Amino acid sequence: MAAEHPYRWRRTAGGMALLAAVYFAVFYVVPKPATVSPAGWRLTGVFAATIVGLIIQPIPGGALVLLAVTLSAVIGGLSVEQALGGYADKAVWLVMAAFFISRALINTGLGRRIALFFVRLFGKSSIGVSYSLALSDLLLAGVIPSNGARSGGVILPIARSIAELYGSKPGTTATVLGSFLLTAVYQSICVTSAMFYTGQASNPMAARLAAGFGYHVTWLSWLTASIVPGLCSLIVVPWVVLRLNRPSVERTPEAAAFAARALAEMGPLTGGEKILMIVFLSVCGLWATSSWSDIDVTITALFGGLALMLTGVLSWQDVAGDRAAWDLFVWYGGMIRLTQALSDAGVTKAFAQGVANTFSGYGWVGLFTFAIVIYF
Repeated sequence: MAAEHPYRWRRTAGGMALLAAVYFAVFYVVPKPATVSPAGWRLTGVFAATIVGLIIQPIPGGALVLLAVTLSAVIGGLSVEQALGGYADKAVWLVMAAFFISRALINTGLGRRIALFFVRLFGKSSIGVSYSLALSDLLLAGVIPSNGARSGGVILPIARSIAELYGSKPGTTATVLGSFLLTAVYQSICVTSAMFYTGQASNPMAARLAAGFGYHVTWLSWLTASIVPGLCSLIVVPWVVLRLNRPSVERTPEAAAFAARALAEMGPLTGGEKILMIVFLSVCGLWATSSWSDIDVTITALFGGLALMLTGVLSWQDVAGDRAAWDLFVWYGGMIRLTQALSDAGVTKAFAQGVANTFSGYGWVGLFTFAIVIYF
C-alpha cells in the first residue's frame, strides 16, 4: 500500500496543476465579455476548471465541487452564505428524497420483482428480454433519479443472470447473448433517463435553467413533451441493437422460466412491498398533478421518503448510509449554486449570445446539433 501513495499523490498533483492551468487560461487568455465583472470572470474560470476536473477526476467529484464552492467565496465574488446556498435548493432535496425512495425499491426487492414480472411475460426471445428490461427501467425511472442505481441495482443483475443461463460471460462467449443484452439495456437507459423530470439528477437542473429563461417545466409537462419520442425510441432501440449486435441465441425460453422461478422464490408481495407500492404510486400521482394541486414536487418526495421511514420500510440507517445519495448532494448542490452564480453574473447570457452570433447562419437542424454538443 505504501508504494501506491507516491503515485497517487503525483496523479493528484498533476491533475490539480492542469485545473489551475485551465483557470488561468480562462481568466487571462480568453477575452472577458464587457458585461461580465472581473469577479464573474474568475468564477467562470473556477467553473471551467471544475468541469474539466469532473472529467479527469484528480480527486473525487464531491471533494472537487466542494473546493470550487469554497473558492467561489474567496475569489468569485460570493459570500459564504451565497456559496453554500445550493445545499438549501429544493431541486437538490427533490433528488435526495427520490434517492431514498429508490433505496427502498432496491432493498425490498420490489424493483427486481417488477423486472422479473416483465421478463416472465415477454422474455421468450432475446429481443423480448431487452424490451422487458427496458420497460422495467421505464417504470422505475419515474421515481429513481439515477440510471446507475436503476441499472446497477435492478436491471443489470437480471440481465447478467439471463446471459449466464446460456453460458454467455465476458470474453469469448459474450456474443452468445450477454453483449446484446447489455448494449440494449445501456441504450434504453439513455432514453428512459430523458423521459422523466426525475429520470436522472441533471434533469431538474436543466428545468431550473429553463425557468431562468422564462420556461416553467413541471413533472407532467416534461413527460408530456417526452412521452411520444421516448416510447418511439424504446421501440426502435432494441431492434437496431439486434441488427448491429445480433446474439447467437435469439430464442430464450429459459429466460422466462428463470423469471417465473425467481418470482416463485420471492413469494407473494410482502407488507413492505405493498406499502412501498402505495407510496410509489402516490408520489408519482402527486408529481403528475402538481400543476393543479399546487403541492410542490419536493414536498411530495420528502413526504414519500418520510412515509417509508415512519412505516419501517426504510430505516434511518439506510438513509444515512446511502453513500451515492450524499455524494450527489455535495456535488449537485455545489454545481447548482455555481451555475446560478454564473447566470447572476451575466456569464450565461454572454455565452448564449456569443454562440447565437457564431451560428446565426445555420438552420434549426445545425443549431440543434451544436446545442447538443455544447450541452454535452
